[in-house]
Amino acid sequence: MQKVSIRGGDAQLSLQIINALEYMALQSIDTKSLFARPDENPTTALIRAYMFAPLQDAALRGLDDVTTSGARSQTNIAKALLKRHQYLTARGAIEDLEKLALISIMQRKAHVTGTPVRGVAEILELAVSRPIAHRNTIHAALDALQRICVAELQFKSPPLDQGLRFAIGPFLDITQPTALSILEAYAIQGLEAATQESNKDRAREYRQAIEHVNDGLWSRLVEIGKAAAKTQSFALFEINTNIAEIVKHCLWLLGFLDRTKPEEVDEASAHEAWLQTRFANETLRELNWIVGATYWRIFDALELPININSVWDFFPTLSHIGIQALAAKQPSLAESAINELKSISLKTVKTPIQNLRPAARIAAFIARIGTVALKLGEGQVLVHSIHALREFQAQYFAKQQEIEPKAESYDATLLNELNDLKSELRTDQWLLDEEDASFFRRVKPEDIDAFVARLDL
Repeated sequence: MQKVSIRGGDAQLSLQIINALEYMALQSIDTKSLFARPDENPTTALIRAYMFAPLQDAALRGLDDVTTSGARSQTNIAKALLKRHQYLTARGAIEDLEKLALISIMQRKAHVTGTPVRGVAEILELAVSRPIAHRNTIHAALDALQRICVAELQFKSPPLDQGLRFAIGPFLDITQPTALSILEAYAIQGLEAATQESNKDRAREYRQAIEHVNDGLWSRLVEIGKAAAKTQSFALFEINTNIAEIVKHCLWLLGFLDRTKPEEVDEASAHEAWLQTRFANETLRELNWIVGATYWRIFDALELPININSVWDFFPTLSHIGIQALAAKQPSLAESAINELKSISLKTVKTPIQNLRPAARIAAFIARIGTVALKLGEGQVLVHSIHALREFQAQYFAKQQEIEPKAESYDATLLNELNDLKSELRTDQWLLDEEDASFFRRVKPEDIDAFVARLDL
């Protein structure tokens, strides 16, 4: 009956059948089978299969109401399965939602794509926030969302077009409750609550969920970012904002873990302290990868001619991350931010974007981190920033000589940019921007002068 209604274009009848099958599937979840693994439900899987085959046909035929309704039904079934810890059958629903999303991407129907994307994101939200910590389920959802985003970003969106937001916004738009960085926040909030309640088992589940989300997350962001870079899509901004929020959440988490580390008074408390320390170290390691391995790879994927405005938000964000890391006593993360800024600034020296000035403007963000490091007495990061800027200045000067070999003198663009920082400090415009404020509210003009003196350029 479902197949006939779809082939005849009878959307109303098809919707009624979908609702009936969803009801049957939800009721079947509690049915016990004689021969089945604990993490699967053959009865529900059979009903889902009967539902999905005609649903896929409806998507191919362009029956949008049927497709979106079916996607919502698949999502509801998968979430109910997860609550019963029937992971394997739930993964089948994730795969089917991905297929619906890919069909609608090919048809360029952003409003339809968004429904299965939101469905997978809601499944991921449930797995992370409850938590239902199962590595394969979380990774399956992240893998599906990554592939959907990459597929959608193969198409160049017109300026000011909202299609991208409708299509993959549920996963990338931080104003939506299922965005990647928001899901991380849910798990961290759950861990905080469980720790304060002294619920060790619950806290352990949240730690596992956070580990599973962060595991290899940098490579997922790179793949999505590289796809966005090829069309210089607005998704580059969304990726950057998600990284900024994830770093903020994780730095808070590291501070919380340090404050709540159990006192080692017996074997059990010593083991719990070891687990918490290992988790903190793993979180910081993944954070260093997210900051230190993503931006330059995305930048390398940009096609010429590069529109620097499409990635300019990267640089104040990296500076802000470095300053936040200094405040949180995480120097390795500040150094990762410096390395990213140095790498990209040197690339723009080697292949100038219109002229050499953008390279100096990018390098000035390294100076922001270095100035705050000097002010806070973080000698290791200060030395790292000075070495990075000296290397930049040497290559910058060599490029100037290559471009104008017979020039009598060369413009000290980096020093000019640092002098401009002092001019900006005397205005109140930076108060409107969180990333600028994180630097300017910590320093005075004489701090910038002291850092410049250390550079000895």
